[in-house]
Amino acid sequence: MKKTLTILGFIVSFSLLAYVVVISSYVLNFGTSWSTEQGDWGTFGDFIGGTLNPLLSFMALIALLITIVLQSKELEQTRVELSRTADANEKQSTYLASQQERDDAYRLISKLAERINNTYNKNHLPNGKSIHAALSGALNVTENDAYYELTGAMMDPLSSGYSRVKYIESDLRTLAVLLDDYEVISAKISTKQTPIKSFYISEYAHMVKVFCRENWFDGDLLDYYVN
Repeated sequence: MKKTLTILGFIVSFSLLAYVVVISSYVLNFGTSWSTEQGDWGTFGDFIGGTLNPLLSFMALIALLITIVLQSKELEQTRVELSRTADANEKQSTYLASQQERDDAYRLISKLAERINNTYNKNHLPNGKSIHAALSGALNVTENDAYYELTGAMMDPLSSGYSRVKYIESDLRTLAVLLDDYEVISAKISTKQTPIKSFYISEYAHMVKVFCRENWFDGDLLDYYVN
């Protein structure tokens, strides 16, 4: 817009200068006396019109063309700026959607981990001990009565201990899927790797290692949580 006004101002100034030059030329050649003859005024008008009209018409056409060109450029710049704004809004919308998706995934991970921990830590074994107590002591049936009870429960698929171990196995499998999904979603938001996955893998690595060794868990969990 500023360029357009500058060019139009130049054209107006040039037109005024043309008027001055033409009138000055007429005065220098024919004098400054005031004529009362109608023919003299007609001659003066023909001179002015014949000299300035083509020039001013040409300048008006140039001004129009320049205005159209500059407005086209300004419209293009506006279009580019609007496109950038739209891209920025789209990126922001995608970021917010990914952030919400990651928050939802984290809530699911937290709920599932809480359920695993409850099953793991509560005293569900026949002797009133927990699975955690079985793994905290010596992994030997003669030295650790909780481990002894757990080993006995895993020999009976109908026992509550067996069912709870299988619940944990199923939840750990679901947790692995959620952790991988969380990593994928996080990659959309930041290139920096989050510690969530490594934290939970480390949290359950010992249990998975022991249970896979005893063939209470399938080996694919060992590949995910230990290896």
